[in-house]
Amino acid sequence: VLSGTGEWGSLAVSPDGGTLAATTVYEDTTIFVFNLDDADDFRAIHLYNPTTQEGLTADVTRFADALTWDLSGQYLVYDAFNSVPLAGDNAVGFWNISVLNVETESISPLISGLPDNVHLANPTLARTNDNFVVFDFFDVDAEVNEIWVFDLFTGDAGFIVDTGPNFAFPNFSSDDGFLAFEFTEFDALNVQKIPL
Repeated sequence: VLSGTGEWGSLAVSPDGGTLAATTVYEDTTIFVFNLDDADDFRAIHLYNPTTQEGLTADVTRFADALTWDLSGQYLVYDAFNSVPLAGDNAVGFWNISVLNVETESISPLISGLPDNVHLANPTLARTNDNFVVFDFFDVDAEVNEIWVFDLFTGDAGFIVDTGPNFAFPNFSSDDGFLAFEFTEFDALNVQKIPL
């Protein structure tokens, strides 16, 4: 037991079992990284949105949610809720997916330049091949919830399945042969799988 406080949100253990990434239940703009072999070795990594200008970042990230490690344990893919203040008390909120280099604490967007009211969330890397990440794609204006896959090597993205009114939280099977996801049908929440 590392903590019994109830403050922790999402958790992800690196493939080698030596590192734990965690978020809290608060809007603290932080991912915590723990060395499981040394209880005194941990870091709090501040999250930000990179910009196109070198050395300039935007502090609009409010909190991270889903976490997934690459096979090397060097990169962490995560989604985060962001909020950009506007005039008055208004704000524009959006979900996006980023890649964190845990060693250097540098952050890159998975896909940049999203249109208004388009959100990407709940990423999961493939279990046997770091090239592929699946995620929820939500378009508010079109009222579309879908699962998409992104090839990190080629930069290609593609539609997999429409998931209805809810986020699906997609996840690869251990051999990447299937994709499991949540699906609401007849007012009941189910777990479905499709072959890849």
